[in-house]
Amino acid sequence: MFVTQLFWTFADARRTGIFLWKDCVINFYDSVKLLLPFITLLSAFFVFSEMEKYKQISILQLKGISEFNIFKIFIVFGFIAFIFSLLTEIFVPYPGEISGKRKDNGPVCIIGDRIFFWIEKMEGTKLTHDVIIVDQKGNQRFYYYAKRAELLDSSIALHDGSITYPDGKIKKFDRFLMNVNFNPCLLVKYIQTSVEREPFLELNKMLNNASRLGIEPRSDWIVLYSKISYACLNVFTVLLLFPFFCHKKILSRTKVFIVGFILTLMSYSFYTAGLSLGKAEIIPWQFSPFIAHSIIICFFSIYLLFYRKKMYNI
Repeated sequence: MFVTQLFWTFADARRTGIFLWKDCVINFYDSVKLLLPFITLLSAFFVFSEMEKYKQISILQLKGISEFNIFKIFIVFGFIAFIFSLLTEIFVPYPGEISGKRKDNGPVCIIGDRIFFWIEKMEGTKLTHDVIIVDQKGNQRFYYYAKRAELLDSSIALHDGSITYPDGKIKKFDRFLMNVNFNPCLLVKYIQTSVEREPFLELNKMLNNASRLGIEPRSDWIVLYSKISYACLNVFTVLLLFPFFCHKKILSRTKVFIVGFILTLMSYSFYTAGLSLGKAEIIPWQFSPFIAHSIIICFFSIYLLFYRKKMYNI
């Protein structure tokens, strides 16, 4: 994937005369995030096969170390991979490019439970054309109109506009500071960016800020939870190694790759199916990013129960 990106970047460089090396870094970063659970499972399989090939597991058992204690090492390895994967969701290279901000400055419409915004045109944090804000306070509505405005951390500075009160009275102003209980800059950034590519902490901050207006997009919360759940797959996919570990099946390198690919593909299929069911509101959206994890845990628990029963009968 990285080599393919290099060819694309070189092809673009021939046309533009500029080598966009940041694109290579960003796409390599995305590829690592996507493939990390597969790499984790594949690495665990290779280590197990090599240990079994040279009878290292049997030697450890002869020294009084149980199979479960040996398998815990693989779980610890998966947990370390989980921490690394989680860090890739928190610290991203070149966050400005990763976030994929919307390039056009067209109209922005924001609808909340209490406040409605219509912004004709934006330049950064400055609103250079018509701005309409409807503020609902109980059963009363206040209409704000301004020719231009500026977004601050906890307020909106309106210029050259008017306020229409619930009783129909209109009051004009040169400058009016409208205090709000949210961060307007962060709200507009949330509206304009691609949530899938936002860092975990930044996206969490955006969604909590939007919830203060009554904006609760479940699909975006699912994306936030999936940043944790996908990292967790590094631990849970290692559990799929357990049946091979118990039966001491030695696999060739080719078979290791094929089995690892099939098991990872199955896990990813359950994972994406869970996300789709959650976004369609067929299952609770809080649970949807963890469907694959639940299936793997059920499989592992059932297999462990039968395995211990078999050991007891022997």
